[in-house]
Amino acid sequence: MTFYKDKSCIGSALRKIRTSTLITLLMAAAVPNSFSANQTSVAIQIDPLPLRDNLNVPLFSGGPGDGDGFAIQLGYYDAATTLNNFLGNWIALTGQNSDNTDFATSSIGDGDGGDGQLFSQYVFDSTIPNTFQDLPASDNVIPLTIRFYNAVLISNATLFNAVSKDTWLWRTPAPSATVPPQISMFLTSANQSTLEWQGGAPSAFKTTVAIVPEPATAALLVFGVAGLLGRRRRA
Repeated sequence: MTFYKDKSCIGSALRKIRTSTLITLLMAAAVPNSFSANQTSVAIQIDPLPLRDNLNVPLFSGGPGDGDGFAIQLGYYDAATTLNNFLGNWIALTGQNSDNTDFATSSIGDGDGGDGQLFSQYVFDSTIPNTFQDLPASDNVIPLTIRFYNAVLISNATLFNAVSKDTWLWRTPAPSATVPPQISMFLTSANQSTLEWQGGAPSAFKTTVAIVPEPATAALLVFGVAGLLGRRRRA
């Protein structure tokens, strides 16, 4: 089984094509013959409206390589439905903290994108363990989400936001299917009104939701505060 992940070649073409219909056709044409029903392909396009920080500055895209811009993840909330796309715990399928190590680096600027933009395609393959971890168990029930941060390293970020859409539903690979699932996630002018933001409409295209420490980090903070109080009492 050949593994496929294409960023750079699709990016240049997508910057010239703005309609969702033509982009969908382009994505379908870009899938090689080795693409099988054991795989689910997810294409992401953020263009021309860029993702920004809380100061309204487009998120840094890094250098010419992938994975060196501000952090971004594809994932989902594990209790989410189309009634609440952001319910439950966040599960990252790509980027930092993801168990899919073939997608360990995903950031703003990947796929020939500029500041605040992204052009990328991820192929989750049931025959390749490091591309098939933590996927939703329910087919056509859980909406996928894009989550982005205001730093290159999530550990250094102070704000994030998440954007989803009711039609971005996960589709499980089915070996008996004649056509493998393909999911298109576009943040464009044409679909702006149908996007849903974790911080609400005023936070659209901006990182405005505060980072919440992971449980282990929160525990360390509690122990640290307790230690300081103990020192003060002894003093």
